[in-house]
Amino acid sequence: MEFPSLVFILYVMYSVFMSQTYDWDEKTQGLVLSSFFWGYFLMQLPAGIITERFGGHRFLCLAVLGSSLLTLFLPLCAYIGGWLLVCINRMLQGLTQVKCVADFATTFQCKKGINRWVRA
Repeated sequence: MEFPSLVFILYVMYSVFMSQTYDWDEKTQGLVLSSFFWGYFLMQLPAGIITERFGGHRFLCLAVLGSSLLTLFLPLCAYIGGWLLVCINRMLQGLTQVKCVADFATTFQCKKGINRWVRA
């Protein structure tokens, strides 16, 4: 017996919540749900270049803070600007999340990376 994946369950729950609360059709819901990955896709190469040039530890906290603040303001965006502002917010979340991944991977990949963060 196969169990549905966690991503599918979250997708269904999020879609039901959006359709009941904001009365968005399926196409709009799809745009909102995919907008995170637009930002994530667009920032892949620039995030790697920035991280390689300046190091991951310098921007990791800023990227996490930015993503957290955007998540905090997501309900406000939905209330004020509707689905379009939610798409913009989610795209910006994708931009910051890819920076978090690149910074984290670069910072903790090298041997000295952990020594910079944790002193023995």
